Parts: sequence; structure tokens; C-alpha cells
Amino acid sequence: MRVVFICLLMSMVAPLSLLGQTDSVKVRFPIWTFHEDSVTTYGVSVGLASVDPKLVTTNGIKVELLGMGCLIPLIPGAPTPVSESELDSLKRHADSIVNGLELSLSGTFNQGIVTGISAGYIGQGHLQVNGLSVALIGNFAQEHNGLQLAASNWAGAMNGFQVGLINQCFGGKGIQIGLWNVNPDRSMPLINFHF
Repeated sequence: MRVVFICLLMSMVAPLSLLGQTDSVKVRFPIWTFHEDSVTTYGVSVGLASVDPKLVTTNGIKVELLGMGCLIPLIPGAPTPVSESELDSLKRHADSIVNGLELSLSGTFNQGIVTGISAGYIGQGHLQVNGLSVALIGNFAQEHNGLQLAASNWAGAMNGFQVGLINQCFGGKGIQIGLWNVNPDRSMPLINFHF
């Protein structure tokens, strides 16, 4: 009888002790801001711009009203491609992760990972994009798997397509269509490829 009582008491108290052991990541649904640290939003994530690095995951739609993409035309040159080990380290500490659609008025510029579509008026700058990245002036990504569509496209490693006036990649496999295309093998006008 005593053993049954102790087992019953432990089964009632154990779940209470587990309630105090919560993760540091907060889950929000259906609409929340991405300005709060360590948040996973299922639905729509809204904010002004990705200024402070925060661990934010959006599964759905991320909307940046202003964005930092307006800074992309001010960059004097393309970012330096990082090694594969550095890229893996950066991915583990990504600022934001978007699984779905990322929209911004001027564009997004952060150390984030996008799986889906990233669209901005002026420019897009990400750590990694798996899908479509669209902007008027420029797209930058350390790793891009999919389609980059802008006047100027840059990728450290690109697997897919780049369509624009000037396209540049430093590794990967893909096709470039534009006025001037640069890859590790050659620089060519109109159409270039690297397999």
C-alpha cells in the first residue's frame, strides 16, 4: 500500500516539476512581432526592420515594413565568400529563419536563412536562401539554392539560376543569364554555366 501511495504521489508531483523547465524559445500564433528575442511565430511575423540580431523563426509570412535593403546600393563591393566551415558556423547562429514568404518594402539585409520566397523592392541580403530571391537592385547570399532575380546577383555558392544584368558566384552549379556573368570557370556575356 505504501509503494502504491508513493508511486501515485510521484506521478502527481513529477509533471509539476516539469512545468518549471521551459525552453527559452517562445511560440506565438497567429500574428506577432519579430523584434522580440527567441520567438517562433506560426503565422504572420511583423516588424519595422531586422536591426538587432535575434533568434527569430517564422513559419508562414514575415513582413518587414521598412527593412534594411536600402543599404545594399551603398555597399562598395560584394561581400567576401566564406569557407564551408565558416558558413556552417554562421548557419548555426543565424539571426532569423523564415520558412515561407519574406516581404519587405525596401528589402532585407541580415544573417538569416530563408526557405521559400524572399522579395524586396531595393535589395535582399541573406546568409542562405533556398528558393526564390527577388529584388530590383541586388541580391546577396553566401549560399543560394534556387533562383536569384535582380539587376545584380551575388552568391558565394550558388546552385540554380541567376538572372540579372550582372551575376557573380564563387562556387556551386548553375546557369547565369545576364549582360555579364562571372563564375569560378569563366566570365561571359549573356549566358554562362558552371557544372
